[in-house]
Amino acid sequence: MSLFRAAATLAAATMVVAVAMTDPARAVTQPTTVAVDGTLQVIAIDSFGDRPRADHLYTLVTDDGATIPIDLDGDVAANSRFSGELVVAGDVASALDAADLLPRTGTTIAEDTRAGRVAVAAAADQEAPLTVADVTVAPVTSATVPAPAAHRAYVAKMTDQGSVDGTNADIGARVDAMLAYWTTESGGAITSFTRQGAILDYDSAANVPTSNGCGMKTPSTMWSDAAGLFPGVSFSDPGNHLIVLVGDECGNSGPAGVARVGESIADGGPSTLTYDPETFASTGAHELGHNFGLGHANLHDCPSVDICEYWDLYSPMGLAIGGATWTPPALGTLFRSQLGLTSSAEVTTVGAGGARVEQTYALAPRGSSSGTRSLLVTDPATGTTYSVDYRSRTARDAGTFYGNTNGYDFGGAYPAYPTGVVIERHDGGGETHLITRTVAGRQTGAFAAGSTFSPSADLSIAVGSTGATASVTVTVGAEPAPPAVASSVPTISGSATVGRTVTAVPGTWTSGSTFAYAWKAGGVPIAAGSGGTSKTLTVPASAAGRQLTVAVTGSAPGFSSVTRTSAGVVVARGTLTTVKPRISGTVKVGRTLTVTRGTWTPTPSLTQRWYADGARISGATGRTFKLTTKQRGKRITVKVTGRKTGYSTASRTSARTSRVAR
Repeated sequence: MSLFRAAATLAAATMVVAVAMTDPARAVTQPTTVAVDGTLQVIAIDSFGDRPRADHLYTLVTDDGATIPIDLDGDVAANSRFSGELVVAGDVASALDAADLLPRTGTTIAEDTRAGRVAVAAAADQEAPLTVADVTVAPVTSATVPAPAAHRAYVAKMTDQGSVDGTNADIGARVDAMLAYWTTESGGAITSFTRQGAILDYDSAANVPTSNGCGMKTPSTMWSDAAGLFPGVSFSDPGNHLIVLVGDECGNSGPAGVARVGESIADGGPSTLTYDPETFASTGAHELGHNFGLGHANLHDCPSVDICEYWDLYSPMGLAIGGATWTPPALGTLFRSQLGLTSSAEVTTVGAGGARVEQTYALAPRGSSSGTRSLLVTDPATGTTYSVDYRSRTARDAGTFYGNTNGYDFGGAYPAYPTGVVIERHDGGGETHLITRTVAGRQTGAFAAGSTFSPSADLSIAVGSTGATASVTVTVGAEPAPPAVASSVPTISGSATVGRTVTAVPGTWTSGSTFAYAWKAGGVPIAAGSGGTSKTLTVPASAAGRQLTVAVTGSAPGFSSVTRTSAGVVVARGTLTTVKPRISGTVKVGRTLTVTRGTWTPTPSLTQRWYADGARISGATGRTFKLTTKQRGKRITVKVTGRKTGYSTASRTSARTSRVAR
């Protein structure tokens, strides 16, 4: 059983079984499911190799405390509320059948019935993730910043796969330094962060070879075995951290670190770290950041798919770079703000209300411990908030990778990371994005003296000088100009959703005015050929997740023209619609089944995956599937998944076939 699994308590044997029945036709078109509510736990798997990438594992913690591994497509925020249906298959179906509680196909079992409790308990004991048939996920708003508290680290060293080189004294000193990083960066929210007792050796029951990551890709068993070394300690309680060390060779298949994603600076949780003295401090700081609920530090403009996620190297939530004994940089303002660690003495907020304002600020280095160290500036044209930090590679940043002088360089295809003024934005989903500029044909991550960042006509951030402090002048708001045409602020009517139509409503203007329109998504103009200069706009896929605004220019004979910009609205992803897929062919060993995927609107890219009794069939992802003896006696389903830029990924599952005949 997984470390964080709590067995569901079965009801008394005399309890009446109640199941939620739907339309009789469902028995033909839908699998049997169990309805569950709970909270999503997310495990981040970080690979920092030649092609950095992040993977995620999802588990559902029900409101009664059972932990169920689930197969969930896409990136979903940790600690979100889950309400949906899981397909009854495998051990779950067997447990219900053994208890004479397995209902007919197409039935939805209520969670608070005897059958529901049996299903949930069996699901919590099953290693394979359950298929999600239907789900609604709602992100949970972070709670109030917790009071300062002590944190504790319990360290285990896995010895049966790979080898953690070095003495425990040396390893312990590196762990202590990693913990001290977060004590410092928390600014008092973590009053102390101490390693508890000795580093304990253990053999994991996972028995995963180094060639497959030593168990880091599915860490539940690794964590459960390690937690057993510390009886009475709950790693779901605030401030308790389980740190499992594995040999550096365990990262050869990709993962360098793994962590359960928390919600606040008060949280604890498990993590796994490959032990490489050159990157250990950075990898450890990164994974503990996940424990506290932080996402990744990425680029705003990506040179390629392989150079995007993790590539903000001014942040501990970026890559852990090897090759020297670099230390992780001080935590940036956006992540500090997310954790509730900032104060007015540290950060100045520059608003966007009213007339145009121009003001110069002196920024102390981000790594220092006093003075104004950052600006939070909101662009009135888009509503996007940017942090402005001065990264001088001094104080707490003295040993960082950025701005180094030893000649280490990734090459021209990658951004450069000099010292200077660093500007980042938050995406609202827990990740940050580094704004770059182009210098000599290369993306550069900091703004030097004399350079300016101006994402819209209403915002300009200009760097005057850099030295002990950085001089930064912020100009925010529209140019003052007495309007000759009386006007009101326009609004946007309609659903700001990809594929839907929105309309600019000019408001009240001088009688006889005529209008011109200019739509923007995220501050970037939408081309005229895509409706960007029309009164109505079919929202394009490129606008998904961005702030949509419309600027209305009014003109009247004898008056000067005036342009007014609406408030921004965040564009939602569009919805793909389709019918359920159908399976055709003879359901018999040796015969080939074919999926008819149906018509999707609008047309997405489609993939499919075949299942036998609700379990994935390895390698079965084609339009057709030839039945083998492995499927004899089982019922086959196929799930078709549609993906399209700007639209939410959608999946539909076919009805089950009859049992596969000989």
